[in-house]
Amino acid sequence: MMRRLEHLILSPLFERLWKDSDEGLKDAATKRVFAGDLRGLKAWMRNHPSIDLGEKSVRTLREIGQRQGIANYSRLTKVELMSAIREREAHEKDGHGD
Repeated sequence: MMRRLEHLILSPLFERLWKDSDEGLKDAATKRVFAGDLRGLKAWMRNHPSIDLGEKSVRTLREIGQRQGIANYSRLTKVELMSAIREREAHEKDGHGD
């Protein structure tokens, strides 16, 4: 388990996400590392704000779609999910949140 955790934190993706993180995000990642929480660290990376929707898996996009209340999120393709999520975020950004 510790080797996998070490391998993950030495990855170029983790390094990029760390550099793009504010103190709160770094603190959250550090807590997961010290707790030996490999799953939590992977989730931290997967949900990092600097990860573009196109880089996220369909599973992660479906989780986002579910949280945002997107209709039929589980049946949408990756491209459809990305479009629906962006539309929802733009709608909320414009102050029309539901």
